[in-house]
Amino acid sequence: GMLGRIVKEKGAHILLEALTLSNLDNYRLVIDNFSEYGDSYKEMISNLITSKGLEDKIEFVNPDHDEMPMLINSLDIIVMPSVSTSGWQEQYGRIAVESLACSKPVIASSCGSLPFILGKYGLIFTEGSSLQLSFLLNDLKQVINNFDHKNAQIYAYNNYSDFAQAK
Repeated sequence: GMLGRIVKEKGAHILLEALTLSNLDNYRLVIDNFSEYGDSYKEMISNLITSKGLEDKIEFVNPDHDEMPMLINSLDIIVMPSVSTSGWQEQYGRIAVESLACSKPVIASSCGSLPFILGKYGLIFTEGSSLQLSFLLNDLKQVINNFDHKNAQIYAYNNYSDFAQAK
């Protein structure tokens, strides 16, 4: 899954390109529709999905914030292909923390704070590299099977819970 805003900085185009480069056949990508935002980037993503023939592989969802834990728990893995721009870098990556708290593996780009936030519980690829991301996606079963679910959840709680952050 890829959750959060559909804006250029979040890198949906990187993930879609990686999926076309990968050897994955049997997958379903869940993307947060984030319907309150609409711009030319969302239109470009829609066109990219069509041009790559991915319509049957993608499901758009529009969850309320209180539905996010249930949605995250329904996914096998979360991908955060964020890319830096001249005015933005991933500063926190709330989806990364929420995913670890739900004991889900995260593949993220090296953008901003994502490597720091995820620590040893995330798989990091060079931001902007669809090819590197496709290699990680090709090993999806191994990524899921080797993920330290219990300790990732403990790590998220100890470092990013409301209590830990207030402290």
